[in-house]
Amino acid sequence: MLRNPTIALPWTDLGPPNKENGIFPRTFGVVLMIVGAIWIVQGAGLAPTGSFMDGERVWAVLGALMLLAGIVSVVVQRRRNKPQDPDQPSI
Repeated sequence: MLRNPTIALPWTDLGPPNKENGIFPRTFGVVLMIVGAIWIVQGAGLAPTGSFMDGERVWAVLGALMLLAGIVSVVVQRRRNKPQDPDQPSI
């Protein structure tokens, strides 16, 4: 287990889940990223598994869109739950 990670993963500094910062939005974004990455690999034919998705460009494109949606979901959740600096005016 890393005590002082040098790379900050997008879901690591969101704080503990509570009413405003539920576990579902965080998990949803991460799952979208994982599934999107798998679809990209299968659609590009990089991991031939005998699936109907192997080598089909449409799955690579859908996977890229899903990966992007997962990244956006995690970033939006992260920004929404960042504590406000009391010295800066809110916009």
